[in-house]
Amino acid sequence: GIRRVKLTATRELLIHHQRFAEFCGRILKTLERMHREHPLRFKHPRTALEHQFDYLDSMELLNAAIEQLKQDKKIDVNRESIGLIGYGPKLSKGERQLLEQLNRQLQEAGVKPPSVKELEKLATKNRQSVQELLQMSADNGELVKITKEIYFHRQVMEEVQQKLTTALQTTDGLTVSDIRQLLDTTRKYAVPLCEYLDSIGFTARDGDKRVLAPVATG
Repeated sequence: GIRRVKLTATRELLIHHQRFAEFCGRILKTLERMHREHPLRFKHPRTALEHQFDYLDSMELLNAAIEQLKQDKKIDVNRESIGLIGYGPKLSKGERQLLEQLNRQLQEAGVKPPSVKELEKLATKNRQSVQELLQMSADNGELVKITKEIYFHRQVMEEVQQKLTTALQTTDGLTVSDIRQLLDTTRKYAVPLCEYLDSIGFTARDGDKRVLAPVATG
């Protein structure tokens, strides 16, 4: 049989089912290798997988194959990350509980999260694993690493970015002090947070103010 893959509004690719299955197999092998190279990750950045298939004329074939593998319950995938189901770090029960606890603590703390050292003090067991578990959680997209000592929960970060987008669209920029007040946090967090948002191209500096970074067009 033949499978149709829509490439653009007007173009489609016809691919034999057997060839399509082989291509899906190639994706699984690539993901296996990525898991071997990064044993502490449950998932990998989707862009890292796409990079392995740069030779394709269009990403639509890759997207169609990913969609098929998701339906076949072979991969766990979202917009940002992708991984093989059943792969990733083998955590002990205690480590898994601690990982959930760390994510919860950071989610509840909002824009004033405890530092890595404070989280280590709060952990009753597996204290030595805290740093590694936080990094793992950041790799898996649940946390955002701001500095070596500060992690924000992904949801908190999304709320921060929404608030800032709204505020920055209606002003000619905000100082660190403005941002600190807007988010109801302290300088200890506002400064590294602003630097982080600059580094990911969300904001840009304009004198002592931050403005929304111009959207990259390419």
